[in-house]
Amino acid sequence: MLLCPLRLSWCHVIGLRREGRAALVTTFSVFKYMAAYSLIEFTTVLILYTLNSNLGDRQYFYIDLVVVLILALVGERTEAYKGRLDKKSPLSSLVSFPVLFSLLSQIAVQIFLLTLTYKYLESEPWFTPLVQVINTENTKCYETTALFCLCSFLLINVSVAFAEGAPYRSPMYTNGLYVGSVIVLYLITAYITLWPANFVADFLELEVPSSLTFRVALVEISILGLVLSYIIDRWVISSNALKQLCGKLWSNPTPRILLRVPTRRLCVYRLHIAAENLAKRVCRYYRQWYRSAVAPCTVSFSSSAASV
Repeated sequence: MLLCPLRLSWCHVIGLRREGRAALVTTFSVFKYMAAYSLIEFTTVLILYTLNSNLGDRQYFYIDLVVVLILALVGERTEAYKGRLDKKSPLSSLVSFPVLFSLLSQIAVQIFLLTLTYKYLESEPWFTPLVQVINTENTKCYETTALFCLCSFLLINVSVAFAEGAPYRSPMYTNGLYVGSVIVLYLITAYITLWPANFVADFLELEVPSSLTFRVALVEISILGLVLSYIIDRWVISSNALKQLCGKLWSNPTPRILLRVPTRRLCVYRLHIAAENLAKRVCRYYRQWYRSAVAPCTVSFSSSAASV
């Protein structure tokens, strides 16, 4: 009878640790997804700005409120991992090497695919460049349509890549609402890319390419991006070679003399050294300013006074 309260309290502690780890990993995933979403859309708009074009208002509406908002809301519903607790705690810093490497590598892949799509569009024989019209937004063109479709695909790919599973969260397929949303959004975006109806093309201000081969190539490029994003975030980030590189690049070597100093004293020592260096620099600048500005004025004033 005496062991029951202890057993219950221990189970609660384990459950609290599970939920806390899952919440921390989910927070990092959402941060990376929102950062990647902003930069992918920024790259798309930047390419279109060089052509004096831009995404249409309804295209922004589809990207922001249909794709991104739905995936960000349902992706958080993945529960904590129900298996055995991992001995290693999850990352606790947003500026750690694995987080930054994952984010930057994903962004680099998406920018490469956007640039590749634009160059591939320019090489098509049926392609006609945008004819700029004064006092118009120039949103309905081949360039805008191709980059809008691919941008929508890439945002779904990045969400899938950042949906981490074990050992801190349950696998992605356990979140049925998220998996269903990904499949539905992928099918809708594929429909918009391949065979959009006339009213859909008019509503989204699409200039549908006449070549079905090019439209299929957009879907193939998006699938290639999904494979690359998943490989980078699942295999490359978790590889032992990257962990060793992370330990070498992100280590903060401390002099051997200070290794035995307690952490609080070490922080005070570093603050003292920084303040001393700052004081020396301020004194040096003050001497230079005094010699260049104040001293000549003092000499001239004393010579004039002596002459008087």
